[in-house]
Amino acid sequence: MRVHRRSSMTTMPSAVLSGLYIFVDGGGSSSNSEQFQPVPLQRTRVLAKLVDFCVEVAVVQTYINLTLQTMEDTVFVFPLDERAAVCGFEVTIDGKTTVGEVQEKQQAEQTYVQAVARGDSAQLLEQKRADVFQMRVGNLQPGQQADIKITYVADMKIEEDAVRLLVPTSVAPRYHPWTESDPIPRTGSLTSDAQDGLELRVVCMMPTKITRVHSPSHSIVADLATATNSSNNSNSRICVVTLQGSGATHLDKDFVLLVAFEEPHRPRLAIEKGADGSHACMITLAPKLRLDEVPAEFVFVVDRSGSMGGKKMEQAVAALQLFLRSLPADCYFNIVSFGDRFSLLFSGGSHKNGSESLRAATKDVSSMTANYGGTEILKPLKAVLEAPLIKNYERQVFLLTDGQVSNTAEVIKYVESKSKTARCFTLGLGDDASHELVEGIARAGRGLADFALLNERLESKVLRQLQAAMQPSLRDVSVDWNVMVNQPSENDSSGSSGSGDPEPAVAEPAAPAAPGAGVFDSLNAAAGSLLDFTSPAKTHRSQASCLFVQAPHEVPPVFSGSRFLLFCMLKPGVAPPLRVCVSAKTPDGVLAVELASSPADVFEGSVIHTLAARELIRDLEEGRSFLHRRPDNVPAMPAPAEVNAEIVRLGVAHKLVSSRTSFVAVQPGDSSAEAVIINSSSSSS
Repeated sequence: MRVHRRSSMTTMPSAVLSGLYIFVDGGGSSSNSEQFQPVPLQRTRVLAKLVDFCVEVAVVQTYINLTLQTMEDTVFVFPLDERAAVCGFEVTIDGKTTVGEVQEKQQAEQTYVQAVARGDSAQLLEQKRADVFQMRVGNLQPGQQADIKITYVADMKIEEDAVRLLVPTSVAPRYHPWTESDPIPRTGSLTSDAQDGLELRVVCMMPTKITRVHSPSHSIVADLATATNSSNNSNSRICVVTLQGSGATHLDKDFVLLVAFEEPHRPRLAIEKGADGSHACMITLAPKLRLDEVPAEFVFVVDRSGSMGGKKMEQAVAALQLFLRSLPADCYFNIVSFGDRFSLLFSGGSHKNGSESLRAATKDVSSMTANYGGTEILKPLKAVLEAPLIKNYERQVFLLTDGQVSNTAEVIKYVESKSKTARCFTLGLGDDASHELVEGIARAGRGLADFALLNERLESKVLRQLQAAMQPSLRDVSVDWNVMVNQPSENDSSGSSGSGDPEPAVAEPAAPAAPGAGVFDSLNAAAGSLLDFTSPAKTHRSQASCLFVQAPHEVPPVFSGSRFLLFCMLKPGVAPPLRVCVSAKTPDGVLAVELASSPADVFEGSVIHTLAARELIRDLEEGRSFLHRRPDNVPAMPAPAEVNAEIVRLGVAHKLVSSRTSFVAVQPGDSSAEAVIINSSSSSS
């Protein structure tokens, strides 16, 4: 066996589990002869701090080079929640810690390659997909131990009265359509079993009393504690969660934790002050909507590819049966099965809901198996989304899948192009569903995404999605941030693309509420007062764009019981808002809610800044950013170089890994030398 340095163009296989790998020459003359061999993983430690809807996670994995040769170029594959923002990277070798710094992606790779060629120890952390990261470790000596620490922050989804924390541990195989250009090699799964498994500790600090802590994926121990450490835990807002038994488990499935607490749907306006004096805001609310249902056409697109075999297919069948039993009387529906081919239950188009159509559908669903080959999702989606619409019936598409495809970006882009004529809801099935695809399609299709592990109940998830689909589409949602200027700073690091000092701007007062605007049920604001329903004056983006930037740029739709989340980053010198107004147009008129804050509510930190920057980067990567929409809301076509430069600027400023930025760190080859950090010379590019 010969261990060697691989070319920078070599790509990891599509079917891998997380872990560190070396490239081994298989004896052939081509690059396809390269094989992958895991470096022994000793243990994985996860420390998470969950505060309200946000979480900071530190993952440390320990590897040892047990060979007699230097591993010149090893690869670490790291799965993450699609919503995560990687903001920290450290490698400790022989007790010496190297802290990575973010550089433009190509420059970071060049820094790494040059360091390895000099014989230095070097590390490079890159984003391969939105939910998969890859790290390269250069010059790991025989017997050396490498402790790899990656830190990320994320906002969490809400399910009923609980927040859902996801800690991925595996990267599932991805199917490559034959039409895809330059696909990743199709290879078998690689294992990387840790000798000591996964050690996990989650500290939960909630704003109100914790009512339930549960993991549908693992056996856990939840230790509730009051702030005074008394034995009476009836009012506990703090909980420490560990794994049951020896405290470690195998890395065979993702870890999921549900933490329920009182008043989870209470609207919040959180304001954070950064180290540079800038402010970042986060608003979150989960309204209860009582609107008349609209007639709809429901199309269920179910994955029957080989990866859905066994319990996943049983889960898909159970979900479809629930959907069918819950359909409203006045609707049309159809079922599309897909794999490397697709078929429609009703080939001539959707049928009206009735006894005969339901009987045919129930029979078809009960006989479903995972016998459709590979996963090619684009063709069936095109067949559904390009079919003629049924007059007076809004099209609602439900995708049931594990999401194990490789052309994710192409699929998401297509769904977005059809979002004006159909909404897309997604249900990720199994313990290793692709969050990138499931979340991405729902986001692009202006719908909702849910996930169900193999042992999770489906009823609440199915009903939540169906109820959301039967509501009117509340797309026309606007936010008035009511920003004003104190002393603008010349150094803009907030994420705004404007140049020059803005003119002072003060928002107009909001108009009185429309009668009957009670859709956002009398929920208590963070300050404890009842929400006021007002119709805010619309902010002129041409005036406000130089003061702040909103993320997502396009305000997401509002659904009953689902969390509405929006960020805002202000320039240094721009005062945080005292109130923020959110309004939505419905068939019953404009409904609005106002959230208030005070200077005492502002706290110092970087989490909201980091999450906002990650959302801005996602907008840029997916073509929905402030660069892609002009002040009059007319679509624009910014040059790719302009978009890439903004991604790099945001990534470097907020220390984030992205499609255009990577972490890199170097230690001199001399063991007596101190660890060094590579300074970025392209942070302004």
